[in-house]
Amino acid sequence: MCFLTAYNINLNNTCITESSQLLAAQSELAKQHQSVATPESTFLAQLERDARCIAASVDGLTEHLAVSLHTVNNLIFILNKDQI
Repeated sequence: MCFLTAYNINLNNTCITESSQLLAAQSELAKQHQSVATPESTFLAQLERDARCIAASVDGLTEHLAVSLHTVNNLIFILNKDQI
């Protein structure tokens, strides 16, 4: 007997946490009258963090897809075996 398992796919939410941490750090520096990173460097740093989050999400989705395909393949094998 074969049971199909449902997988919950959770996307990586670290980008939201990192963004809020970056904004908090910048506002703290501004309160202390220290220099804040230039808008270009801030944008590039945020872009890199977002790219890492997307890559982690795609990696997780790919892994779940591989498991799902393996499960379907096993199910097809079992069904074909029963027909013979």
